[in-house]
Amino acid sequence: MKQVQWLLFRLTDKLGVIGIVAVLLALSSLVYWQWVLVPTQQKLAEISQQTSVVSVPKVTVVVTSPAQAFLASLPSSDAMMTAQLQTIFDQAEKKHLNLGEVSYKRERKQGESVEQYHIDFLFEAPYASAKSFLLETLATLPYVSLDQLIFNRENAQAETVMVDVRLTLHLVAQ
Repeated sequence: MKQVQWLLFRLTDKLGVIGIVAVLLALSSLVYWQWVLVPTQQKLAEISQQTSVVSVPKVTVVVTSPAQAFLASLPSSDAMMTAQLQTIFDQAEKKHLNLGEVSYKRERKQGESVEQYHIDFLFEAPYASAKSFLLETLATLPYVSLDQLIFNRENAQAETVMVDVRLTLHLVAQ
């Protein structure tokens, strides 16, 4: 036993503090490698073997983009334009509104598949009737946008307002 103590003392004297720390680090690395690293690598190999056995069926998913879904919901320009305009006029007649002069402008930008059909008109009505007409028209025709709305009242006591409206029908060009 005294001989082992003498060897350890002699070894520590020759190695110094840095040498002893290096030997301890080397020993701890060996222990870590043996008890942690090797078992972990074995588990990883087992898991990869298990996952390679499982086959995943191939699934093809057809996705419709929101733009494609929107375009599919729009009516075609030639077939439905007259019916859409008639719906607007029917809504006005239901509210007892006289639309007066109505102007139309068809617009299609090059390279686009959507065509805009602008409808401008001016009418005079009580505010509640004008609001109800516009809300019902927009609810009935979801592809119609309200692009311009101007209310003019001659004075604060006037029961009616002058309404300047621009609606746009968005249709798929043929």
